[in-house]
Amino acid sequence: MILKKYPYEQISHFSKKDLLYINLDPGLKDFYTWKPEIQSFKDVIAAKKNQDIDRHLLCEVLADQCSRFNNNEKSLKNIELLNKPNSFTIITAHQPSLLTGPLYYIFKIASAINLCATLANQHKEYNFIPLFITGGEDHDFEEINHLKVFKNKIQWETSEWNGGSVGKLNTENLEFVIEEVITLVGDKSEAGTWLKEETIPLTKESTNYSEFARHLTHKIFQKFGLVILSMDDPRLKKKFSHIIQQEVLEQKSQPLVEHTQNDLSKIGWKAQAHAREINFFYREQGQRLRIIREGETYGLQGAEKKWTKAEMAKEIEDNPGHFSPNVIMRPLYQESIIPNLAYIGGGGEIAYWLERKRQFEEFNLPFPVLIRRNSAMILSGHQSKILNKAEKSLDFFFHPKENLTNRFLESEVSQEISLADYRKEIEPITRAIIDKAKSADPTLEKFAKAELTKLQKSISAIEAKIKKAYKSKQEIHINRILKTHESIFPENSLQERKENIFPLINEYGWSLIDFLVENLDPLDRRLTVVSKD
Repeated sequence: MILKKYPYEQISHFSKKDLLYINLDPGLKDFYTWKPEIQSFKDVIAAKKNQDIDRHLLCEVLADQCSRFNNNEKSLKNIELLNKPNSFTIITAHQPSLLTGPLYYIFKIASAINLCATLANQHKEYNFIPLFITGGEDHDFEEINHLKVFKNKIQWETSEWNGGSVGKLNTENLEFVIEEVITLVGDKSEAGTWLKEETIPLTKESTNYSEFARHLTHKIFQKFGLVILSMDDPRLKKKFSHIIQQEVLEQKSQPLVEHTQNDLSKIGWKAQAHAREINFFYREQGQRLRIIREGETYGLQGAEKKWTKAEMAKEIEDNPGHFSPNVIMRPLYQESIIPNLAYIGGGGEIAYWLERKRQFEEFNLPFPVLIRRNSAMILSGHQSKILNKAEKSLDFFFHPKENLTNRFLESEVSQEISLADYRKEIEPITRAIIDKAKSADPTLEKFAKAELTKLQKSISAIEAKIKKAYKSKQEIHINRILKTHESIFPENSLQERKENIFPLINEYGWSLIDFLVENLDPLDRRLTVVSKD
């Protein structure tokens, strides 16, 4: 496999907001604690050592969840290490996307494993454990119930979902989704065979969809000792209950987050996540309903259930597992129960973490290093072929699609199109004509300039006609350029947001995962491009 790297600034598909953090814009320095650099970790470790973490409980929960996985020896060993005070995690997280969903699901995890290896070489007295947190408490079924394979959208349909947490769903009809993917990648192909033998049995063995998604992720990364956690565990929420109490009963977070969002807006940063008065849901009978305050009582949006303040405090104490954090509180929950040093996330995730620093300070929690995950592009054999036919380097296509035609014409036939040289030849003649008219009668200067301006416009119109003619002659080449861009940037977006890993497993084999783990260094702020040649 061949590896190339390109600065993110070269690629138009990265947002200005994303690039602000990638380049550590000075305007953001007050919204994070540590720079995403290897030198920061010595101080981060020192800060995290002082936090009171119930490592024994965390390891108990992790071991319980991991015990259901096959070939879990390396993961269990890492879980045992987490019981030691010199062990820390590097976390990344994602919703339980269908069959891992878009490629960046894989890239996130590979980045975390890579960083742990780098830190282990730098700080041999510590252990660094890659930890993947899978979501599932949210009620965002429409976001996780589909994937794309060869531009085909495959969707999971289930009659069970009623608006509750997606992780609690059973695996009804999931086998049909897998079979559809197998048909597309090829029944006898490497990916197709693996899916048939490894994932279809999981649909019957898993107690719910969350467990299915975690087991699938474990199978892909088991050789690296990846530890996978579902935070949806009453034992862990019990350790977090003091913060649940403060948030629900005192409503601390909304003013803190909105204050930070207001400060960020001064540098053109739009709010990423909406903070509510109470940032918890209550789960009961398969539903996940937002908690609301009505004077001195508490209720659920869309339900009749009510609590007094004292009753709500007792409910939190007795049944913390019923309380589900939203996006505003989830980072605090994570960092309060795990000895974590850094969070690896995409641009959008980093954006909402940057809104959290004051909130962490209020709840007396250490803020982790925020590291923008690697973005990568994996070129299939077909994409490499059409790129070669286009006779342009890859970075030519990093520009906006709407600009490619002009860039192509400029690179191929700019001399034939441009009348710039003729304009230069006309300039002294134009000045001479204006001077002659002015010398005859000063009032003629304005008239002469206006007439000669018309001439310049006529030249521009002729130039546009010439360009159109050459564009027509180059139509085959231009269409090839545009089709190449569509292949490399599907739907005018980054490949990692649209495509799934399994078609690429067919191209590269499972060694692709090893290659990504080895080369996706999240501290290297460049796009990683993988190709066969």
